[in-house]
Amino acid sequence: MTASTKTYSTMRKEWKLFADHGMIQPVYQPIVEMTSGRIVGYEVLSRAFDAEGKSVDLATLFALAHSALELEALDARMLTGCLQGVALQARPDVRFFINIMPQSLVTSEVTGLLSELVTACGRQARLVFEVNERSADPLDSHWDTLLSPLRALSAEVAIDDVGSGYAGLNRTVEMAPNWIKMDIGLVRGIDTNPMKAAMVASIVTFASRLGSLRVIAEGIETRAEYETLMELGIHYGQGYVFGRPLPALLAGSHVDLPSCVVSGRRQVDYARYGPILAEFVLRLVSSAEAAEAAMQEAPWYISQVVHFDVVDIFRVPGDRNGRALRLGSEEGGTRELPPLPEACLSRLLVGLECVAQGTDAVGDFLQLPECQSSVLVPLWTRGVLHGILYAGYRDPARVRAEAISVLRGFCAVMSVEFARQERLAGSI
Repeated sequence: MTASTKTYSTMRKEWKLFADHGMIQPVYQPIVEMTSGRIVGYEVLSRAFDAEGKSVDLATLFALAHSALELEALDARMLTGCLQGVALQARPDVRFFINIMPQSLVTSEVTGLLSELVTACGRQARLVFEVNERSADPLDSHWDTLLSPLRALSAEVAIDDVGSGYAGLNRTVEMAPNWIKMDIGLVRGIDTNPMKAAMVASIVTFASRLGSLRVIAEGIETRAEYETLMELGIHYGQGYVFGRPLPALLAGSHVDLPSCVVSGRRQVDYARYGPILAEFVLRLVSSAEAAEAAMQEAPWYISQVVHFDVVDIFRVPGDRNGRALRLGSEEGGTRELPPLPEACLSRLLVGLECVAQGTDAVGDFLQLPECQSSVLVPLWTRGVLHGILYAGYRDPARVRAEAISVLRGFCAVMSVEFARQERLAGSI
């Protein structure tokens, strides 16, 4: 029998039985830096057990407490267990994320208990309290008033389940949190759902514009989800792919990351490759003005298909006094292509690309300062090197063969246009 089919009388009796004889145990799930695997914190979760030691589903337990009008009492009990656990294991190098119901913050009993428990944890404990904005909709209190007890304890605030559809991001501005945790529904299957990816990208952009707001994706279970979130700019993650909730903290300061940082499946959007390349070609052949504009916008076209962090186009060394227009940059302006080793230049002169993964000592060229792995693809026709396409990542070991194949397609089209422009320039 589920909680939804039980009578209120039965549910209240079951709650009383749990309240008198049940047990709540804290467990700890790591929150990690996505690029390095460094553990930045732990979410302190609760596991419930009945008088016989059998596991009790938390959703059922909350329903029982609600039937007995004891939600605040259950929240206080969970807070006590979580903070007592933190007091025993607190470390200054990690934060502890603890859930709390906004309704509990309007009761003096809970806020008083919270103050006592936080004091008992000591200064070493770095606490982040997670609140769910949708559960506070019926409350009359303003968020600055509601959250003031937490901030008075020098704790940080996180909003849970952002993007679940219950409230807009304007609520996030009102709450002024330090962290936001994306709803697990957005993360699940994001590698195959463009709509979810677009929403996550908008949340990342939103957070970056606020400056100090940090985003955590929770519920990451697969390597493909992890890779996609990395490409979308998520810096922190939580989920089974990093570690399950355990009764104690992990011994080390890092977790093992999935073996492959980026798979070809998400690095290249092949569904868009044909249409984007066709549009690019049409602009090149339509008119001289359109061709010039298309060449300026070439990095944008490429970024729609291949997800590099930096895309630049350079003239061959020696042209424009060794400097090159950074096509597609907002500033316009120019930048210098770093000196190329002879072996690298020799490959480009015969139409072959050069790759630097940032972890290889042999064959690497000097990369642009913001990149740790990159590829140079020649704009080359009939033995003539017209220019060089530079595409790079901020992280090492991210260049894949399927991305290079797409870059070659764009370079082949651009090479023809470069050759045409140079012929016209030579005939003047």
